[in-house]
Amino acid sequence: MSNLAKLEFLALDITGKNYLSWVLDAEMHLNANNLGNTIKEDNTTSIQDKAKAMIFLRHHIHDDLKNEYLTVKDPLDLWTKLKERYDHQKTVILLRARYDWVNLRLQDFKTISEYNSAMFRITSQLILCGQNITDEDMMEKTFSTFHASNVLLQQQYHERGFTKYCDLVSYLLVAEQNNELLMKNHETRRLAQPHSLKRMLQHIMIKVEVVVVVVVMIMVVDVDITGEVIMVFNLRTQDPIIKGKKMERSLSMKVIKRQM
Repeated sequence: MSNLAKLEFLALDITGKNYLSWVLDAEMHLNANNLGNTIKEDNTTSIQDKAKAMIFLRHHIHDDLKNEYLTVKDPLDLWTKLKERYDHQKTVILLRARYDWVNLRLQDFKTISEYNSAMFRITSQLILCGQNITDEDMMEKTFSTFHASNVLLQQQYHERGFTKYCDLVSYLLVAEQNNELLMKNHETRRLAQPHSLKRMLQHIMIKVEVVVVVVVMIMVVDVDITGEVIMVFNLRTQDPIIKGKKMERSLSMKVIKRQM
């Protein structure tokens, strides 16, 4: 008894929007506790089992529904009244599920996992409403909604002769993961190339610097051209001295006024 009260699944909403899934959950839990016959016509279950089933059903319906059916004491009566009240949900759900099925396309999803999830959600709703959806239907839906740029792949997969939708999806998932791995490797190599080029250019610039320094050192002169200025290349050597001026290391060129 205490175990029945602790069973948890989504309670039947007052709007009945989750009626179909609630029916499945309720039936499975009642059967698991040997109470499935309490909601069947012409059953001969004991009063105790009917009471247990009634407590269980009331425990999993909206509080407003509990109040509305407060005087109902037989689980079969409650089950029948709820069915009469909410069974039209099948029509509503069926129309929506059919619309989703018609517009389901593999090319509209970023990943195979997302597509597969949508496929099972829609087909489950269709089956709940009494529609028969086979593996062949699901595979044909998948093949026919490949992106136009993947027509060759679609033909290759079709020729493999899959008989189960789950096998097709498993193959597509593996192919998708392999493709992602190849793209990551390509991206890694592409990003690594600029760094290699940068290091090579830095190495070349170091060599050029050395050559420039050597050339500049050779070109250092102390020539009084105008009588007022001396042109000097400052090399940051801190060692060479021209006209008593200690030079700082640099590749810049300075013009120094001669002291008259």
